[in-house]
Amino acid sequence: MSVTPRLLNQYHVFLASPGDVQAERLQVRRFFDDYNRQTAHLWGTRFELIDWENCASIGVGRPQELITQQTLDKHRESLVLVIGLMAQRFGSPSGKAESSTEEECQWALQQHAATGFPELKWFFRKIDKLEIDPDQVEESVAQWHKVKAFRQRFGDPAQRVWSAEYPGADGFADVLRKDLNLWLADAARPWAALRSRPVSPGPSAPGAVPVIDVDAYRRAVQQRFGKLNFEMLDTTGAYYGGVRLWSVFVPQSVRECHEYNPRLLEIPKEDQRRLLEAGELTAQDLAHAERDAERLRQQYFSQVLRPVLDLVDPALQPGAQARTAQRLVVLGDPGAGKSSLIRYLALRWAENNAAGLAGAGSLPLVIELGAYARWACEGRRDLLRYLEQAPGWHDWPPGALAGLLALPGGAVLLLDGLDEVFDAPLRQAVVEDIQRFCGQYPQAAVIVTSRVVGYAPERLRNADFRHFMLQDLSAPQIDEFLARWHTETFDDAAAAAPKRDRLAKAIRSSRSIAMLAGNPLLLTMMAILNRHQELPRDRAELYGQAARVLLHQWDIERALADFPGLSTEIGLREKTELLRRVAFDMQAAPAGLKGNLIGGERLQRLIEDYLRTELGFTQARAAARAVLEQLRLRNFILCFVGADSYAFVHRTFLEYFCAAEYVHRFTVAQTLNIDGLVELFDQQCRDDEWREVLRLICGQIDEGFVARIVQHLATRSQVSDMDRETGLPELPLAIGCLSEARTMARMEEAADELARTLLKLYVPGTGSQEFHEQLLAAQKEVGIRWPRARGFVDVVEARRALVDENSWAAVYLVRFVSCISQDRALVERWAQDRNYGLQWGAIESLAESWPDDTTRALLAVRAVGGDRALSRCFALAVLAKSWPDDTSRSLLTQRAVQDKDYHTRRAALEAMSKSWPDDATRALLSQSAAGDAEAEVRGKAASLLGAMHSHMGHRLYTQQLDGTGPYLDPRSPLARDHVARAAAEAGIAEHDIGAHLASLEAFLGWRVSVGLRPKAP
Repeated sequence: MSVTPRLLNQYHVFLASPGDVQAERLQVRRFFDDYNRQTAHLWGTRFELIDWENCASIGVGRPQELITQQTLDKHRESLVLVIGLMAQRFGSPSGKAESSTEEECQWALQQHAATGFPELKWFFRKIDKLEIDPDQVEESVAQWHKVKAFRQRFGDPAQRVWSAEYPGADGFADVLRKDLNLWLADAARPWAALRSRPVSPGPSAPGAVPVIDVDAYRRAVQQRFGKLNFEMLDTTGAYYGGVRLWSVFVPQSVRECHEYNPRLLEIPKEDQRRLLEAGELTAQDLAHAERDAERLRQQYFSQVLRPVLDLVDPALQPGAQARTAQRLVVLGDPGAGKSSLIRYLALRWAENNAAGLAGAGSLPLVIELGAYARWACEGRRDLLRYLEQAPGWHDWPPGALAGLLALPGGAVLLLDGLDEVFDAPLRQAVVEDIQRFCGQYPQAAVIVTSRVVGYAPERLRNADFRHFMLQDLSAPQIDEFLARWHTETFDDAAAAAPKRDRLAKAIRSSRSIAMLAGNPLLLTMMAILNRHQELPRDRAELYGQAARVLLHQWDIERALADFPGLSTEIGLREKTELLRRVAFDMQAAPAGLKGNLIGGERLQRLIEDYLRTELGFTQARAAARAVLEQLRLRNFILCFVGADSYAFVHRTFLEYFCAAEYVHRFTVAQTLNIDGLVELFDQQCRDDEWREVLRLICGQIDEGFVARIVQHLATRSQVSDMDRETGLPELPLAIGCLSEARTMARMEEAADELARTLLKLYVPGTGSQEFHEQLLAAQKEVGIRWPRARGFVDVVEARRALVDENSWAAVYLVRFVSCISQDRALVERWAQDRNYGLQWGAIESLAESWPDDTTRALLAVRAVGGDRALSRCFALAVLAKSWPDDTSRSLLTQRAVQDKDYHTRRAALEAMSKSWPDDATRALLSQSAAGDAEAEVRGKAASLLGAMHSHMGHRLYTQQLDGTGPYLDPRSPLARDHVARAAAEAGIAEHDIGAHLASLEAFLGWRVSVGLRPKAP
């Protein structure tokens, strides 16, 4: 048998130092010995350490010249690094320099200047007290002065030498290891490209550790994750086999949910008890969430959304100066894009690697945790052992991954679907496996995904995992997906454009369609539907079409393959009936529609009852279990959400099928008459959880019945008895039900009745801003379709003098009228009205409905020349919101300083802090906080500064204002320390801390000026 040697690319590292750092020299040698033993075979690169102790021999000539010839000169072509060590000795003169170490440094600097290599790293031991031999005091002091003088040279950037201080011989290893690991893993280094291919093409020598074939793994990743299967969502037979995840994936945004699970308190009480009993939810987590629910909710939703790739990329890039060992958990609902994220990260690495891009990233090791939990192995499961021993889509040679995982940035472990480990004790064991892996490989990044329900964060939180929640796609992200999708799925760009524009318009113009579009799975489904037909404006019909697609995907016949004859009995009608029953049962539970959650036992009982009573199947229990097992393994319209719990894939479908059951009872079974239907609306019209169901009922019944429901809702409302907090929820519902009618001509009398009730609200004026926002949002769905709108507008015009200008009703009356009439001349006339409320509403309406140059010019004139301050305030606020460009900014800056009325100056500052929260605005706020003539402007500017910096900073200002916090002199070290901690927690850069202190000083000065004395120190 012939043996082929394994070839390694070898570089050299020179170690320079005087004789008092022997312990540190040993640590350097140990580091490279460990690397060469554990990692060199993986990267195809080894490093040989050379120095005067081990690589130089006796000869004739100047000693240091011999050392230089036998080490530095000999290996100059492969010398990549010179490491220097110094404590308190500098060394003896070499004949050319003050010491041999200095001469070696000079040689390296000259060579670096000529060729770019070697690099130089110098480590200086921190010396708090000299250790001096009593017989050599003068020599010791002289040596120390030389060390200090030598070290001062490293402050010169032109020297191109990296230097660091370490705390002592015992602490040197950590400093060295951290720096050299980052240096080795940096993609800019010449050996980085060698990591992407095997060391040699020949067979390995017997007993050699296998080498990772990166190219083979890249191809396996592309084959496994590259193409998407959309046939399950398209019933027309269109071919989508060429659609690549790499081409259509749009990364979402996240919010951190380390302490707050936004779904936990949405779970109905009965399901909370079930999860507690099953061990899927801890009483501690539930009690914590209930106790601090409002505070945690506000903290969660006040976060600025973060792009998910900005979160995960530091864990994937070996050259990035990221924190060691990123640990992340990404949570999300079914269809939210968790698995797509994991697959995209692996694909991105593969694509970048194939393109030969520098810094392709850490090697992604993907494990689907459901398959990991099902792995039948002898002994204890282990994640690394699973990669190397379990049958799968890629084979890892035993022993090949351990060294790579030990390096920072060498590999990242991507663990998908913790929720797919269905058994709670087994899931806990998998979590313990993850914890153990993190302990064994502290340098390796780990990213875990899971659905929300049943996920217990405590164990991974204790292992330093940070938790984040995937958010729905935003409007720009939806637009990006549509552009990518239509480019990828259409060969003809001219044919793709109208389809893309049609779907984008449907999403923009319908709140309900937009709500579905936020879910990546459902957005994809809508894009497929849109290819063959225009999406209906009718929400109920859209939901029905979408439901039919998802029901077609739900191949129950496969689940019932072991029950001959039954699978042929279940078609679209039967699946629809079953889901109506499930939705109706969920609605009838104590929590009603709130939770979109049903326990496995209850769901199985419903399926079993349907199979037995409607289809007469005697083996209904076993068949129901088979259907339930299928739901655990794949997403359908009904899906597994974790912790033996199931839900509709989107809450909208729960509402749609619940409404469909009522419609079936009313129109088909006729077990519910119109009086019973009106009674249902009467009972549930004030329940937020029922609003969509009631509207969807109206979208599926005759307009004559809808008219009766709308009239009833309008006449049951007694405006004189309205609760100022809750308003009259039946009125927004009545408008929403009106919008569901297909033929408005049959709704005229109902619309007139509703208009009469609304006039009682608007004239003279009552209701909170939140209530009027609800009315306006509902009206926007009716728009100019409002029956006999001209008559309503004429009545308002005749009675507008009676409208209270200090009420929100005045503002929203104009916006309501402009929405149903689109009469620009009327709105422009009201923009000149002496009634402040009508004027404000008109300005808002012009900017919203007619955002053109004419409107902008009108607002610009009003912002400067309005004869009343509030008119200028309205115009400035709307300009900043609707036209946030340099021209508007310049105008607001001018008004913030020059306007004669302090209300306008204050309004300009507030608008700028919202539209341009940057350094220039901070400077303007600081100027106003310190120098404005009016105390109210100074106070507003100071508080805006605090809010711009961080929520913690804002609380600091609030405490100073109300006297609940300790007095802080902004010039004191205590204040700087307090603000520095706040800045660090809020992620604020060090250079911004000065702005914190300046704004705090201005604020405290304002407090004193208005008589609010600080507490004594």
